[in-house]
Amino acid sequence: MSQFFQGFYAREKAMPATRCADQEENISFVPRIVDGVYANIHEYPWQVALFYITPGKNKSKSAFFCGASLISDSFVLTAAHCVLGSSKRADRIRAILGDHDLSTRKETDSTYRDIRRIIFNVHYRADTVRNDIALLQLEKPVMFSSSINPVLLPWALDDTFEGLNATVTGWGRDKIGKRISSYVLKEYSSSLLTEATCDRQWSTKSTLKPQLSTDPKKQICLDVSKGSPCHGDSGGPLVVCSGEVCTQVGVVSFGFPLCKNVGLPAVFTRLTYYRPWLDINMASANAMPV
Repeated sequence: MSQFFQGFYAREKAMPATRCADQEENISFVPRIVDGVYANIHEYPWQVALFYITPGKNKSKSAFFCGASLISDSFVLTAAHCVLGSSKRADRIRAILGDHDLSTRKETDSTYRDIRRIIFNVHYRADTVRNDIALLQLEKPVMFSSSINPVLLPWALDDTFEGLNATVTGWGRDKIGKRISSYVLKEYSSSLLTEATCDRQWSTKSTLKPQLSTDPKKQICLDVSKGSPCHGDSGGPLVVCSGEVCTQVGVVSFGFPLCKNVGLPAVFTRLTYYRPWLDINMASANAMPV
């Protein structure tokens, strides 16, 4: 994995916790969104936390590694770079739904689902960070409630959402230079940049090697002058809301590795481009034998 990807995706040593859904397991965490604010309980009922399970002699261990979003009763959406790699197996990934504070079971009616299969975009490329999208099919459907509810996906596939206010949520790092933080879901809101602005800033201001640029058709960018997604936020949702109705427009993909404001926007996989891919793959997976 490149140094660049370690900006938003991390498998780090972190604070132990006391639970993972309904099992007594040893849990480690990576921290959260930099300079965001704490979300209200049930404010984002589509938010999902992904854990990787490592079997142990006496008890299994589980580590939070990425965010995701619930988009139907049987599928969660995340980033391809979260679930691809030699160590990633569907039978060891667990999705936690309806949670808010990952250190306690008391404040929400949360549940978990094991993963039946991983469906990633076959055109995903780690070197260019293009097509960074994946579906996880749950082992069994979830029941919707006030704490567990799917997010809407965009219907107008030509909508760019430029200039609108958008919100990213996650349990990623929330302080630059510190790996340990609280377990509570955080949010950061800012404006979506124009396609030209995002492409220009990544093409001219990035000092990362190899040099990266964005594809306006496939990616959407968020201003990070007041805050930023960070380690552990990868795969999480970027939503645009009108009143109480929210539509997911992006999936956390990449940004500057240190999560600092250096003039480089946070980059998300653009869901208007991938909506047909999502529809086709969800329909195909539902038709597959178990």
